[in-house]
Amino acid sequence: QQNGVYLLEAVYKTALERGSFEVTMEEPSNDLQVVRECMDTMRLITFEPVRLGLYDVLRKLLNCKPQPVLTNPREWMPSHDLVEKVKQGFKICKLQFLYCWQVLIYLHMMHRGNEAVAVFRSLISSFVKTEVFGSSKSSNVGKHKQLVDVENEYDSSRTFVMFKVKQSPMDTHDVAKKTDAGSAHLDAAVDMDPEGQLENAYQELLEEREEEINQVAEKVLQHLKKAGITLVDI
Repeated sequence: QQNGVYLLEAVYKTALERGSFEVTMEEPSNDLQVVRECMDTMRLITFEPVRLGLYDVLRKLLNCKPQPVLTNPREWMPSHDLVEKVKQGFKICKLQFLYCWQVLIYLHMMHRGNEAVAVFRSLISSFVKTEVFGSSKSSNVGKHKQLVDVENEYDSSRTFVMFKVKQSPMDTHDVAKKTDAGSAHLDAAVDMDPEGQLENAYQELLEEREEEINQVAEKVLQHLKKAGITLVDI
């Protein structure tokens, strides 16, 4: 009965009225994430800055082979300015926008033949690999943050304060050594994994993400036809 859609619309409307920074959700269920992606993709596809950014990316993607996509995934992501415009106008957080961005790309490539689909799959593969294996930047996220539990009369385990710890003095050489050590530790963890747990996690996540994108894209196409909304003409 589309009650979930109405609830999400109310959340976004409230966020806009209150001037909130963005709307995020802690570990949404699969069903909620599908509804959310369908809804947000429909909202974004009519936003002119998104259509212009999508046009530039699609034009390059449709003229390349799968392998180059893997070597430079950042090239196919929305620009920082576009992410900020979407956040300000729709209260959609960056991670959610990236998910919708993948769906938007797939919508324009899914019926363009096997080679276009192969290019898209290599693109999604690169995104998922970053999620599973991380990067030098992501490994430093939260490095200088600490959580402290705060008691209350309801449930102390659900209340906490996060604060940033000042970085201890160290010269540039020490910083470089620490960064290299972090990367080496990640590589070692992968090499020492006898059962290939990270690789298995990557494959499972990739399959789930591809299935989710296809599911969302099919639903969005149905709504686009009913609403008379056209895709970006490439």
